[in-house]
Formats: sequence, C-alpha cells, structure tokens
Amino acid sequence: MIKDLKRATVTMSNKWLSRYGHKIIKVTTTEEEHYDLDAYSRYFPEDSLIRKAFYNIGAGKFRHPLWTNVEKKTDWYADSFVGSDHLEYDLLSLVRIPLEDSSAEIFYSSHTVEHITDTAAQNMFHEVYRMLKP
Repeated sequence: MIKDLKRATVTMSNKWLSRYGHKIIKVTTTEEEHYDLDAYSRYFPEDSLIRKAFYNIGAGKFRHPLWTNVEKKTDWYADSFVGSDHLEYDLLSLVRIPLEDSSAEIFYSSHTVEHITDTAAQNMFHEVYRMLKP
C-alpha cells in the first residue's frame, strides 16, 4: 500500500515536473560510492566540483568534500562550521538564498521541512527551483 502511494506520488510529480524539464529519480549508492569522488566527475562538470555545487539544506553535522552545507549557525551546530564548507542561512528568514540562478547541481534535505513553517518550506522549494541548473 505504501509502495503504491509512493509510486503514485512520484508519477504525478514527474508529470508536473516534466513540463519544466525536471524529474524525480532515485539513485541508490553504497557508502563507498557516496564518497567516490571520481564518480562525481563522471556525471558533473569540473566547475561544479570545484564550486561544490551540491547543497545539503539543514545538514547538521554532515560532511562531504564536494558538498556545501546550508545551515543556520546555532550553539548546537557551532562546531560543525569549523573547517568545513558552509553557507550560513536561516530558512525562517524568507530571504533569497545567496546563490546565483541555475548554479546548483543537486539539493538535498532530510528531516528539515517538518521543523520550519509552511511559508518557509514554500520559500525553500522556490529558491531550490531557482538555483537548480536546467
């Protein structure tokens, strides 16, 4: 039942997203593949690797050499900002995320949306759409 619901949700979402040249895909990787930097170079341009154009919104303590964490600096995560690539941003501010249009390869967010207001979530998704490469 849940698999059918997930499949229907993805199917309906892909119909809508296809109008704009996007689609939802599931990529399954092993932990080893996740940190295989050569794999990224097979799929993404060198410029994106250098700029770390892969963004984790609400990243917490996540670390990856090619990813940029988008996180509000708090006492809880203060140590996470030391020695890592972060873009300090407060999702509740509702302001533009300071990245250029069509500049990001991937956005990822997990266990974040349920902690912000509906307006902030809507703004976040609008901003993600704005910043994703076509």
